[in-house]
Amino acid sequence: MNKDFPAPQNFEERFSQELLKRDIRALLLGGVACITYGSTRYSQDTDWWIDSTADVRSWMKRLMDVALGCAEPCVWTRLLGRQMLGTYPQDAGSNELSLRAEQTVAEDGVVRIGTENSFVDVFYRPHQLTDFDAAWKKSQALDGCLRRLCIEDLIQTKTDTGRLQDEGDVRFLMNLLNSAKPITGKEE
Repeated sequence: MNKDFPAPQNFEERFSQELLKRDIRALLLGGVACITYGSTRYSQDTDWWIDSTADVRSWMKRLMDVALGCAEPCVWTRLLGRQMLGTYPQDAGSNELSLRAEQTVAEDGVVRIGTENSFVDVFYRPHQLTDFDAAWKKSQALDGCLRRLCIEDLIQTKTDTGRLQDEGDVRFLMNLLNSAKPITGKEE
């Protein structure tokens, strides 16, 4: 194990460490990003937006390399509809998993990978965001090439999703954003 990283406890941690080891630009979003801003809510997974400036096929190759580096079998699932796409690396030899995952990402903009109790939703195109480089410039550093979305972009990804948890996250983030703005006007 690389002594620069603590021993990972689960697939989500191994995945994050692999992103760091491979120097892949990634933006944290979702519930865990809200937690890094101080929310006390629970999240079942970790959401990453991996640099999507490349085409879907190149992006998928990098994602499969990261998954392989996690050194354990992981299930790939279509997040919308929870359809299992296959297990990696077992199903990798047939190229079928890669094609199904690539099609899923092209259509949905996201794929879920992980183990029974620990998984990551990996976005090529998160809800209402399209420009990775612009989001990267506004993001805040976490560790190495890993960053978290700025509050405004995080709010954008959680707006109009139809999920109650996202509505709560938007309220939390808006309160945080409003409390950070300086008060203007004349004092009496």
